[in-house]
Amino acid sequence: MITFPTSVAEYIHSIGMTSKTVTAYLQLDEFDNLVNWEGQPQQLGVSDLTIGQPITEQLFFLEGMLPIPSNLMLRFVSFGEYYAHVHIIPYEKGTYVLLFDATLEYERQQKMLQQVNESKLSAYHKNQLLCAMEDRYSNSVQSTVEPLKTNAPNRTKHTSSIVRYIFNFLTFNKFRCK
Repeated sequence: MITFPTSVAEYIHSIGMTSKTVTAYLQLDEFDNLVNWEGQPQQLGVSDLTIGQPITEQLFFLEGMLPIPSNLMLRFVSFGEYYAHVHIIPYEKGTYVLLFDATLEYERQQKMLQQVNESKLSAYHKNQLLCAMEDRYSNSVQSTVEPLKTNAPNRTKHTSSIVRYIFNFLTFNKFRCK
């Protein structure tokens, strides 16, 4: 089990995690050099961490972010085929970088987003089909209504209102689908 300074441990607990859920941590000095690391960074595809070397040369996504004045969380940072939530915590004259494996969460989220997008696309295609069917129906009824309009003097008041209703209905639906 990884041991953290009290303030870092309190931060981990404040976000609803435990030290057991931290995949790896990196301890940096005030010059952003790697002082110590612990855990399983290889689970995220991170290897060849060299103590004493600048962390920005080893983990490029940290370039320009260090030093930080307050806690920072980066969600779903890509490590090739793996993803992590990265928490950067200032500590005394250095920084702690906590890596939480988020690969399964990312994959679940992507699957959900894919399903939502497919559902939206399906609804769009269904609407297009309905509009096309309404257009065909509208055109066939239109060809039936036109002769009725030309014979207006021979119609009763009731027949005229039905023809007007059908014509208005078809006109409204035609604009709704466009």
